[in-house]
Amino acid sequence: MKDKLKKFIGGLIAALIFVSAIPPFYAEAAAVGELNEVIDGIVAYEEKTEDCFDAVEWIKALEATAGSGSEWFVIGASAAGIEADYESYACKLVEYAENNSIPSATAKQRIAIAMMACGEKDNEFIRSTAEEESDKLGIMSRVFGLHLLNNDVAANKVTKEELTEQILGLRKSDGGWAIMGTVSDVDVTAMAIQALAPLVKENKEVEEAVDRALGILSEKQLDNGGYAGFGNENPESAAQVVIALTSLGIDPLTDERFIKNENTVLDGFLRYRREDGSFAHVIDGEANVSATYQALLALASIKKMREGRGGLYDLSEARFVKSEEQGTTEEVKPTATEAPTPTAVPTVTVETPAESEDTSKAADIDIKTVVITGTILLGIVAALVLFITGHRNRKNYIFVGGICLLICVAALFTRFSTREAYYSGSGTGKEAPIGTVTLTIRCDTVKNEADRRYIPEDGVILPVTTYEIEEGDTVYDILVEAVKEHNIQMENRGSATGAHGMVYIAGIAYLYEQQFGELSGWIYHVNGVAPSYGCGDCVLKDGDVVEWLYTRDLGRDLGENFDDWE
Repeated sequence: MKDKLKKFIGGLIAALIFVSAIPPFYAEAAAVGELNEVIDGIVAYEEKTEDCFDAVEWIKALEATAGSGSEWFVIGASAAGIEADYESYACKLVEYAENNSIPSATAKQRIAIAMMACGEKDNEFIRSTAEEESDKLGIMSRVFGLHLLNNDVAANKVTKEELTEQILGLRKSDGGWAIMGTVSDVDVTAMAIQALAPLVKENKEVEEAVDRALGILSEKQLDNGGYAGFGNENPESAAQVVIALTSLGIDPLTDERFIKNENTVLDGFLRYRREDGSFAHVIDGEANVSATYQALLALASIKKMREGRGGLYDLSEARFVKSEEQGTTEEVKPTATEAPTPTAVPTVTVETPAESEDTSKAADIDIKTVVITGTILLGIVAALVLFITGHRNRKNYIFVGGICLLICVAALFTRFSTREAYYSGSGTGKEAPIGTVTLTIRCDTVKNEADRRYIPEDGVILPVTTYEIEEGDTVYDILVEAVKEHNIQMENRGSATGAHGMVYIAGIAYLYEQQFGELSGWIYHVNGVAPSYGCGDCVLKDGDVVEWLYTRDLGRDLGENFDDWE
């Protein structure tokens, strides 16, 4: 009877809690069998997302976005040895390249690498991309350009030796690499190592540079095995380190330089794995596309290395995988990864919600009423069930009543708000203002190409507007106030009060990061300078001038001087 009572009470608690928090899924770094299990989990999640029955159908479904975002999933699947019709996907990539204007050098390089990963060898787009795009976007285009040349892509205007020398020349004073500033960054340092890895044995200078860079990555590893990019811990940085190590033939699960407090790099990023198989960008966060595909690439790189097939970017040795469902045998080459846009660059997307009345208070009261009333009713039902089933011990009633009371108290002190109420069009009054700042949101760099439904012709999403600030208000706080007041959609990831204090703006007015190339997105200026930390950490003072600007080239097109950026 006691066991039945325990089961009953357990079920009752589940019914009383309306929104349950799913604990993060922690996995231990282990053998290949477990790697396959995590890879299978990612694939199963993506199959479900695309409403597919198996991996063959999933890769087929990704053909719809070939050239505009799905390449890295296909690259990862190929590298992991997942059977599918990669030849058909390669054809879609070729078709996309022939019929679309691709604005970014790294976007072209990504597509070229994906073509090679799918078995496309002799293609004019691959050759011209290697030849024309390798020196257009600083360190990143040189890194991806070197990947193409390392795989024997014929190019007359650029050589491996030239790109290698240029990459070595872009090192920071500490021996690592970064897109901007004077201090090396984990992600970019790892990516530079990935490109230089095939040259280590034949070039002494490369060997010494890579050894020094590995020392930096080892020093920057956290006690939990993971890494932080721009001060914020994230799985993508750890995944890039895994890919760098495996490119050198270093096993990230056993090398002592990359085991901290008994935690490996893999342990570090598996902390972000969700129960559904996907990966989040922050602990306890929602599924994130970038985190998920980079996890797949990192896991595939370990598997590929352990099977003796080289690093993730080694596309020289084709594999032939027979797909029974398709009845064909296609050439499949495992391939490379593209790193995420560095987390220091906030990105913004825009969606303008429909105008609505200020119903925040009404919504707050209504939702609270529903929650409290529902809790009381469930409590009454639970008490009746206890009475009917003969479990009339006073402790049982006290337990049920206590649970109901806790939920009701929590509801009273929780602010509920609908989407319409959030974008209410009303400003927020400040109780103790210490001054004012101005804020503007503009996208001059793409004003002639952005969606006219959301972006004004002059590119000014929000003209210069004055806001009061209180002690401790940040750039993020004022941006939130502005989008609420002016009904401008904003999507953000993370929270200034979250586990890592990170806020990452993902979109404003349907204008998204990487929409105009891998280095495009939103960046903020304070008094004409782009701070090197997140908008949730940038505290404002009286008189500050804040600008949110859309860049196509990580701020270079906005006049950034990266030599002064730290």
